[in-house]
Amino acid sequence: MDTRQWMSILLFFATALMLFVSFLSYRKRHLQVARTMIYLMLGASCYSFGYAFEILSTNLRDVKLSLQFEYLGIPFVATFWLLLVIQFTGAATRLRRRYVLLLFIIPSATFLIHLTDDWHHFFYKGYILRADEAVPMYTMTMGPWYRVHGFYNYGIMVCGLLLFIPMYLRSLPIVRKQIMVLILGAAAPLLSNLAYVYSKGETIDFTPFGFAVSGVVYVWGIYRFNLLRLTPLAFAKVFDTIRDGVILMDYEDEIVNYNLAAEEVFPELGRAKGYPANGKDILSASPELLEWISAADSGDERFPFRRLRDNRHRHYICSMSFIYDTGKTPIGKMLMFNDITEWMENEERLRENARQLSQLNTFKDKLFTVVAHDIRDPIALLVSLTELLGEEPTDPDIAHAEVFQEIRRQVSSTFHLVDNLLDWYRSQN
Repeated sequence: MDTRQWMSILLFFATALMLFVSFLSYRKRHLQVARTMIYLMLGASCYSFGYAFEILSTNLRDVKLSLQFEYLGIPFVATFWLLLVIQFTGAATRLRRRYVLLLFIIPSATFLIHLTDDWHHFFYKGYILRADEAVPMYTMTMGPWYRVHGFYNYGIMVCGLLLFIPMYLRSLPIVRKQIMVLILGAAAPLLSNLAYVYSKGETIDFTPFGFAVSGVVYVWGIYRFNLLRLTPLAFAKVFDTIRDGVILMDYEDEIVNYNLAAEEVFPELGRAKGYPANGKDILSASPELLEWISAADSGDERFPFRRLRDNRHRHYICSMSFIYDTGKTPIGKMLMFNDITEWMENEERLRENARQLSQLNTFKDKLFTVVAHDIRDPIALLVSLTELLGEEPTDPDIAHAEVFQEIRRQVSSTFHLVDNLLDWYRSQN
């Protein structure tokens, strides 16, 4: 087999590899990032498959037909990669769909302009046959829109890389590996295309072969690092939905990440310029917390923590756990702040109620003491006097006998009532 056939076989292999990545992504199609990966790989497979036929072509008609098939995917590959980065990192998640569609205006125009290039030659000015029968057989003279297409694609790739940088700096190791897989998958075809563009189309376009490298890298990332199982955006959403405040610190006590609940505890987290950030600077308003963090050993710690926010004391139980690598060496710390303000305020209200009940009980005791000494004794004396007077009535008193007996009954009844009340009080004690 000659060089053309070997190159075509390699390109067919690259196409099969990218279709395999599309199949793996299709199995995770419920994830938005997986659906975008399907379109990305299908576009790249059109590129490599069409270029394989371009290499095997023996006339200009077949070359043009192969280019038409290649440009089913070439204009859209970089845009789908940027969309993948946006979905993967969670950047610009609030953009509406119509704004995302704006990214596809130039790729769509590129596809239509190339499709009708024979009418206006706005994409390729001409095709020059190479007499030495080298690969490729024809050298294309690039038109003005080809440059627009190239600048747009390179700008798209740079934007994607810039979106990855802040996420890479503040991500966990497993997420950093996923990011590196995506970057390596884009770097191989990008560097190959740069070499082809600077050669002005006079050498072999190794961009489709670069996509073969991308396919290998993506398959490795899917199986090794769960590339399409749970994206950092999903990690971030899970992280942010935790109701307790969480702060992640590395082994140098620098803050590398935190969730929204932690920002409610420490608003200064949101004012930091970038992360990782020095924990002592961010938490400088809470020196007692820094002392706890510095004094903690390799075990888990729990301690109370209080902050004044909005003229209200907020109470927390702070739990500090050490994060370990595969061995027993700690590589970081995780602080969790459980808000117990409502519980503490309820406890304080219960204490106040208990204090008031104690005061009422003391008052009750004093009241019954007064009843026992200041009321019972005079009434008992009145009962004794009425009994003495009732034993020796005289004739002048007969007219008042009925009134006197009534007074006697009322005094005796009142005495028995007070005496029964005191007996009840003693039984309650």
